[in-house]
Amino acid sequence: MKCFKFLFLLCVVSVSAQSYHYALDEKSVPDSQDSEVSEAENLPEEKLYFDSYLLPLEDAYKLQEALDTYGAVRLEEGNYPGPKIVLKSGQRLYGHPTKNKVPSITIKAGSKDVWVLNVNSNITFEAGAEISNCTIKNLLFTTLECKDCSLSDNVFINLDRCMLNWDCGNAGYFRNNKFIKHWIHGRWPQIVMKGNSITPSYGNVSVWLNLLTPGGHSAEFENLKSLTWVGVDAESWNYDGESDKPLLNMKKMGEVSLVGMTGGNNGPHKTPVFDVEAEILNIQKQSLTSKGGGASVVQPNTDVFSLSDDSEGYKLVNPQSGTNLAMFSNSADVYLDKSPVVSKITGGNLEKIKANIIGSQSKPWSRGEFGNLPDPMGGEWGGKRKNQLDQSEYIQNLVDSGNIAELDEGVYYIGSSIVLRDGQGIVGKGTAKTVLVGLTDDFPLIIGEGASSAVDFTLANMTLQGGRSGFRIRSDGDSFLQVTSCNLKFLVFRDQQYGIHLDKFYGFDNNFIDHVSFVKCGVGFYQEVDPSYVSGQTKSMMYVDKLVFYESQFINCDIGVSMMAGRADNLIAWVNCKFDGNRIAADLKYHIGSFFANCDFINNSGEYIIGESTISIYSGLFKNNKSNTIFKSRDVYMEGTVVSDNIPLFANDIKSRNAFIVNSSLSGGLGRLDYGLLVNSVIGSGNSHPLLIKVNEKAQTVLIDSQSHPYPQLLVRH
Repeated sequence: MKCFKFLFLLCVVSVSAQSYHYALDEKSVPDSQDSEVSEAENLPEEKLYFDSYLLPLEDAYKLQEALDTYGAVRLEEGNYPGPKIVLKSGQRLYGHPTKNKVPSITIKAGSKDVWVLNVNSNITFEAGAEISNCTIKNLLFTTLECKDCSLSDNVFINLDRCMLNWDCGNAGYFRNNKFIKHWIHGRWPQIVMKGNSITPSYGNVSVWLNLLTPGGHSAEFENLKSLTWVGVDAESWNYDGESDKPLLNMKKMGEVSLVGMTGGNNGPHKTPVFDVEAEILNIQKQSLTSKGGGASVVQPNTDVFSLSDDSEGYKLVNPQSGTNLAMFSNSADVYLDKSPVVSKITGGNLEKIKANIIGSQSKPWSRGEFGNLPDPMGGEWGGKRKNQLDQSEYIQNLVDSGNIAELDEGVYYIGSSIVLRDGQGIVGKGTAKTVLVGLTDDFPLIIGEGASSAVDFTLANMTLQGGRSGFRIRSDGDSFLQVTSCNLKFLVFRDQQYGIHLDKFYGFDNNFIDHVSFVKCGVGFYQEVDPSYVSGQTKSMMYVDKLVFYESQFINCDIGVSMMAGRADNLIAWVNCKFDGNRIAADLKYHIGSFFANCDFINNSGEYIIGESTISIYSGLFKNNKSNTIFKSRDVYMEGTVVSDNIPLFANDIKSRNAFIVNSSLSGGLGRLDYGLLVNSVIGSGNSHPLLIKVNEKAQTVLIDSQSHPYPQLLVRH
């Protein structure tokens, strides 16, 4: 559907008028007009987007010409037919926030800094010179093809039901590419990555994968020097019985890390979780089970280091050909080659075990560069809204007539809720340029409602300030409302009791929340469960599964995130996020597989920072916090994390604390820890920090007394 371009309204307080490029042969300069918010700056990615040439839908067949003429092109809402397109260095294609279907895309060999966002297409990386530093984001139903290509330092974000087929078995390579939120559903194999020995592939890291119901097995990997997966949910593989292989199949691998794996095979055709041939296999925080498919397989000459494994486990084809060091979550014992370890490890394999634990120091992922969030209304926003005209009817009419209301720059004061139905939404001109302000604080600014499964909403590029809540989602009746694949991006919620409020409907499943921030809210993101919920499937149970917050900030809230589930929430992730100045950063309950990756926790001041669910922290940073303790939780996995605050990890008031602390530094010590393992970590002060320590009922046993050298080993560039 073609998007609307709205007229300037007298009832809008200072809305700027703009004229955009609408034809290739017209290169007029956009007009500008003073407005109340014109001096504020959008977020950096928003600025790049809105500075791009706008190609209207009627010129769809001129897409290649527009890219070659202007370099950066953005699209209106709707599908853009036409011939295949080729992208070269520096070119950027921005689909509409609702995502456009566009022609097949080839990224030219040797290209750098290519951006492709918000599209449904097939993307082929051309064989030849290296393709590097590209951003591929918000793809839908896309296959990413690489045959003998060379890919390095590219980032792939929010691949929504996208397949990966990379075959560099003859030539080329893929190195140090990042994948953040990759969901694949149905077809198989869902991921293929094959390298060669002449130009090796390595350093590729995936954070958050969801592998759903492939007809056969899910993934094939071959001849990679390293591969890291962090945060995985897999469900019902070999669903149609089209393969007899395990979910994951790996041959001729170097170092493989499989961390935070959850889910199970509930389909009719059972096979194991993995079959791995590698030099080193790290299995950490594993609860993914084959549900009757048998134990996983580890091929000969593979050294295994396993922490916290709740699955069927693994069997060694040749137990004498590699080392096998393991500590299971349901046992306080450490095992080396199936024998309990009760004192220091000795023998011929000690040096190999030490080398595998210490690893090699690599460059960690860059921390988020969090500038000041746009505050277009300023500190006196409450006074500015007095006696303003109510524009809610105007915006509601835009939604009802066109589904996606596209608002120009300016401040829109509203006195009643804007209601969105399935497929509807509101898109502004940026977090600093379009503002929705509640005239009072006793109603939700926007309500999303529906009555069926697979409902989606779009909110993008604006600030929402005041009102009781910014965006409330609810069922519109007696229905199993399931909200999925929403387009929620570049939003700032300010001065509300709840920023986003999930209000007692059925489910919020597989969504990506991109650069969505919450400032001075009672609760930034609030999951409200029906208080009468006990078990089973109900219309008001309010479950949340497979949700990723990316580059989001939670600033000066009472509680940044409140997700106190009834039925367990599965695989919730915060990636490159900041929690600054809150009382409690995140209050969680009944979570399975949830984690924080590369997140900063700063200036928080409550009783605890994160509670109270099982949780994992990867490359976390805690500093300047005034809380009494870091966690209110019984079970924590932590890797590559620095806690510079002089406060304990755990309080002393809850029994049976379990933790696996790996490659981390904790200035304040552990507090109460009943069971766990300290691996290559520095705890508290002092000069002696042994490499491997078993914790059992408050006693500590040194298993390897070499010095620890903690640094991240998962979220790194090799």
